[in-house]
Amino acid sequence: MSAGETILEYKGELVAWKEAQRRYEQSAAEDGHTFFFDLDDGQVIDGAQGGNSARWVNHSCEPNCEAEQQGSRVFFHALRDIEPDEELFIEIVH
Repeated sequence: MSAGETILEYKGELVAWKEAQRRYEQSAAEDGHTFFFDLDDGQVIDGAQGGNSARWVNHSCEPNCEAEQQGSRVFFHALRDIEPDEELFIEIVH
């Protein structure tokens, strides 16, 4: 994969932040896994509901890809050339 190339889209159900918080409280009691991607408008993509492999991308201080929001969609783009089977990492900005 070459630098700048689109890798994949973060898929899942689009929900309000209040619903995401309710789901978080429920999942924390069950198995501890949550797959939420917070959007600029206060909505959340819940990758556990209709999501894809993008939900398994981890965060890192040394990311090899970045997330770009386009409306209510999020795409991951390569920051540098990425080798086949190399793990993907994004930087979380708060």
